[in-house]
Amino acid sequence: RSNIAILNYLGLALAAYIVIYALPKPWLLLVALVPAFFSIEPVPHKVGAGELTVATLLVLFVCSTFFYEFKNKRVANIKFILISSSIFLTLISLSCLHSIDRGISLETWFRAVAPFLLWYLIIPTSLVLHESFDYKIKWIFIAFGALAISLILFMNFIFFHNDLYKLFWLDQNGVKFFNLDNLRDLNQFTGPYRERITIIFSQATSEILPISLVVFLLIALFEKRQYIRILALVISTIALFTILETFTRSMLLSAAFVFIILGVWFLFIDFRLAKKYMKMMSILVISGLSFVYALNIESIWLGRMGVLVRELFSVQKIFSSLKIIDENITSRLEEYRIAYRIFCDNILFGGGLGIKHNMSFLVSGDHYLHQSVAYVHSWVFYWLMVGGVSGFLIYLSLLSLPIITALSLDSSDKRIKFIMFSAVSIMSFYALFFAVFRLFTFNLIIAIICGISVCILRNKKTFLVSQKIPLIRAPQELMT
Repeated sequence: RSNIAILNYLGLALAAYIVIYALPKPWLLLVALVPAFFSIEPVPHKVGAGELTVATLLVLFVCSTFFYEFKNKRVANIKFILISSSIFLTLISLSCLHSIDRGISLETWFRAVAPFLLWYLIIPTSLVLHESFDYKIKWIFIAFGALAISLILFMNFIFFHNDLYKLFWLDQNGVKFFNLDNLRDLNQFTGPYRERITIIFSQATSEILPISLVVFLLIALFEKRQYIRILALVISTIALFTILETFTRSMLLSAAFVFIILGVWFLFIDFRLAKKYMKMMSILVISGLSFVYALNIESIWLGRMGVLVRELFSVQKIFSSLKIIDENITSRLEEYRIAYRIFCDNILFGGGLGIKHNMSFLVSGDHYLHQSVAYVHSWVFYWLMVGGVSGFLIYLSLLSLPIITALSLDSSDKRIKFIMFSAVSIMSFYALFFAVFRLFTFNLIIAIICGISVCILRNKKTFLVSQKIPLIRAPQELMT
């Protein structure tokens, strides 16, 4: 405990130093803010040192950015701040009034809306990137890289330190045994079992893992310096291993889905690039298969994927009373039915942020956990449920903005083009089957990518037409 306390004090001292140093330069506060999210839970239940640090950096970043704009009397930016802030506050106020009108308490509404308040970062992010775009975007990527690498390494430490790759048996007292070779009475043991890291570490289902897998491979693909190319490919490979350790199908499939899109895209625009891409993909696939068989987890992945394929091809089960083999699929389909019923009660505005419904989840054997929850494992059904058509369209616009911006970029800006497209595509696909869209890091990434998009769109004429002061100076300098 004393060691943890010392680390906490060192972290607070470092945060204080960063704040003092970065106050005159608001964009540095944003760079410091991103890795600070590693110190908090995906959905914090209390306010600790980590939460206070993140909250302080958030407030200081927003206030110092706006102060800088008002101090320099940038009329266009001040108008942008006032108009966009008014729109944001109006939407938040309407959401609050609608939820209260639907019988939802103010506390419940605030817990539901809290992660989405990070969308306000779109405004200051777009402003701080207005100058020296390529230099600042490089450091923002480094900040996200630090967050991703911290999460990946920490998860692997937990996985191997706790022997989560090993099968275990339980005796009558619930004590774990990893080896029964020297025991005589085997009838008193049940098993074998394998513990999932997603059960003991809440951040194990983070969207950062599939994003890291794809984005670091893209860095390796476009990077000219060999040592960075090798390092990026290694990190991408370790990210793949980490995903395989979680046994989370939707996480792996979201990355695979984007990998396929990128492969087809590269074939059409540059055959040599496509060949290089396929070589790297071959390394990933071979490494992933080797890892799976080395840990003897191939049966789990084959079983989970096999069940998923069988259920997908049995579409009639969705509309029938037949029992579905996979309990995860069963619970999700039930969630979708409930969300659809709530949506039908108020098609235009939904049931309100914070609306709850009863769900039962299979824990083990025939034991079920009964909970009253305020989420659905799909961003589509969630926003239809809480916001109706209007809420769904607002969220769809938010996800579409970076995609449209990325596609509109000149072909010379390949790195930022494919990174923005891949990150948002992975998040959109993954969140179709997992409730990650309600996590703070998910909304932080959405806010910063949308902030980058707004900055690009506000200055599109400058960096696409002007040859004197381009926003993005040269593709080989971007994020290197």
